[in-house]
Amino acid sequence: MNRPLKALKQKSAILFDLHQDLLHPLIFKDLNPEDFFKFNVVSIFTPSPWKDGFVETSDISRVLRTIETYREFAEKNGIIIIEKKKDLKRVLNSKKKGFILEIEGCASIKDKYILKSFINLGIRIFTLTWNNSNHIASSFNDKNDYGLTDFGKEIVLKIAEQKCIVDLAHVSRKTFYDVYNLKVPFIVSHTGILRNPKNKRNLSYREMEKIRERKSIAGVGLGNLFLERITNKEEAIKRVKKLVEKYPGNLALGSDLFGLSDRHIIKGLYNYEEIENALKNFPDSFLYLNAFKFFEKNLP
Repeated sequence: MNRPLKALKQKSAILFDLHQDLLHPLIFKDLNPEDFFKFNVVSIFTPSPWKDGFVETSDISRVLRTIETYREFAEKNGIIIIEKKKDLKRVLNSKKKGFILEIEGCASIKDKYILKSFINLGIRIFTLTWNNSNHIASSFNDKNDYGLTDFGKEIVLKIAEQKCIVDLAHVSRKTFYDVYNLKVPFIVSHTGILRNPKNKRNLSYREMEKIRERKSIAGVGLGNLFLERITNKEEAIKRVKKLVEKYPGNLALGSDLFGLSDRHIIKGLYNYEEIENALKNFPDSFLYLNAFKFFEKNLP
């Protein structure tokens, strides 16, 4: 998708976005580092084109190239790669921006040594699946909802042992509850939240109660996919506000910026300036504090 990226004239609010698919614009556009929010979780997006869709790649070399692309960009532009609690505070107390690196789809993790290598390269969040199931867990898109595999349970426990975070965006219901029952720190980085979602990609109020119970967080996605109907900016913001009122301590922004297909984009909510302006009257808890406190508690 070739859309212009608007530079911000001035940023006042602190925003913590739990999910952005930045790789394509990072490679093909001249990004201004001032465009980014204060805290940005950036996706190491692993799916590859296949037939008329995508499959999750297990190509480790591709994952490594993506990690290095982000790290080179961050180093060149004075962006802090957030790996520890102290990095969070350093970003908050300076004029610098921060990236948290997240692997979206863990098919490339074949053993605990590959996992440890990714962690050593700065990955702090692991989204277990994308739209395809893998040898770790089943995704929402699979009719055979087998949840976590035995190997998946081993990997999830290793992620937690290394003070990293499991991300349950895109996973099946059984995978969600399998991870919940392991009592490890987790988030759902970008999702919709509805009483009875028709799209299994989204969370129900039942899952949100489990998230609240564990003092975890879910990132509210800003797209029609997450609202389960075509809508406009005003209606979308109204619905997000109601969710924030319902779950004040457990929601953050999870924009899915640059990751939405054309039919899922809400006009007026698809660049940094537009999102910041739309959320300017939201409480700090949603804008950054819920996410900041969660990572401050759970990072090494």
